[in-house]
Amino acid sequence: MKNYLSLLALKQLLKPMGKITSIIQDDCILFQKDNITFAKLDKDGLYFLNKANEFYPAPPNLIEDLDQFLITSTKSYYFAAGNRKCA
Repeated sequence: MKNYLSLLALKQLLKPMGKITSIIQDDCILFQKDNITFAKLDKDGLYFLNKANEFYPAPPNLIEDLDQFLITSTKSYYFAAGNRKCA
């Protein structure tokens, strides 16, 4: 599967969440807010963290609905922040 998502486009969509940092690693890009990783982008697509502290793939059409995209992103951030505080 080829990934056509752009780092710049995703950062633009995430802008309403505040300052989002992207960290480029060997095989993926991590998205962080307040040093908390909540999403990643790799060659197969975009993934969000869930309450079980696992990355799950975002539905392909999620980017087409900005409101739902931001809801999903924000929930993922709160799951990551909650998991971090419990660790």
